[in-house]
Amino acid sequence: MATAGSARSGTSIRSYFSNPAAIKGPHDEVPIAPGAQLWDYEVEVAAVIAGDCSNLDAATAENHIAGYLVYCDWSARDISASEMGFVYGPSKSKDASTSLGPFLVTPDELEPYRSGKGYALRMDGYVNDEHYGGGNWDEIHWSFGEMLTHASRGTTLRAGDIIASGPVGTSCIQELSGHRPYLAPGDTVRIEVQELGAISARITAPEPS
Repeated sequence: MATAGSARSGTSIRSYFSNPAAIKGPHDEVPIAPGAQLWDYEVEVAAVIAGDCSNLDAATAENHIAGYLVYCDWSARDISASEMGFVYGPSKSKDASTSLGPFLVTPDELEPYRSGKGYALRMDGYVNDEHYGGGNWDEIHWSFGEMLTHASRGTTLRAGDIIASGPVGTSCIQELSGHRPYLAPGDTVRIEVQELGAISARITAPEPS
């Protein structure tokens, strides 16, 4: 199982690969990445690929999605700041933990909510039961069809691969412009997406090396 994220970068899709060995369940504890001081969550949605596919067209690419999951891309913002000074983009700031769950929802179940480039569904983040921020799925900059087209160009996406949306609105602490503290051991984070359920994770100290 591979995971990939996407982000807005001018008029092109900027993508990066995450670490499938670091995937957590919807209620697993999440340790802060080694050396990180600014530990953050991202409220996202992930699409699970139904079967092997390549060189997809944006108009039909979503036909290759088996379903959607709540996705949290845990991020070390201080490490990312140094990594983004290079052309390769984030790597060690993104590969410590990725939370998924709690269940797979098929596209036909979400069709009544279809809106814009996604669905008219709320996405929200909470820390210690306090609402920090969020947005709506239909605010995503790139549709999943567009992201799958980009990711599949000249290569093959495999059944079970996961493609994530990137955060929307104020769906991470970084987007709150210093109005909220970054995460610390003992904090509990809840990531909710309407109709997809929620991830709840207790933050712990970095694991010993």
